[in-house]
Amino acid sequence: MKKIIMVLIIVLMISGCSEDQIEITYSGLEIESYHSSIGSMKIEGNNDRNQRYEYTIEIVNSDSSDIKLISVEPLLSDDFKSYVVGDDLVVNVNKIITSGKVIEVTGMIIFNAENLTKEEILDKTPFVNDIKIIEEKVIKVTM
Repeated sequence: MKKIIMVLIIVLMISGCSEDQIEITYSGLEIESYHSSIGSMKIEGNNDRNQRYEYTIEIVNSDSSDIKLISVEPLLSDDFKSYVVGDDLVVNVNKIITSGKVIEVTGMIIFNAENLTKEEILDKTPFVNDIKIIEEKVIKVTM
């Protein structure tokens, strides 16, 4: 009798329970291109101790709906991070990118290059490993 009840409970659990399946797909912001350069700060009294790493990122909205780009932050390599002056690398954008359009985001990172040759600076590449993008978007749920 116990076996029959257990089989009945298992059958009811398997066949009697239904759950809505939600399918969520995502397409959105993509990095289309990334360009960077290194140069001196050209500030009186700087003595070339501090250098600047400037970058430009082109981000495209590959989605069919608008997406609000909140911020962009380069995630630095551990080797380069120790030379960076300051810690706020977030570029606040707060702009809506319509479908298929591209937005250009630029930023600058100041780093201490004192006692480093040009070759030693270049040995620290890549300076940026990843890009952190914060966005705001409504995703349609289909059931």
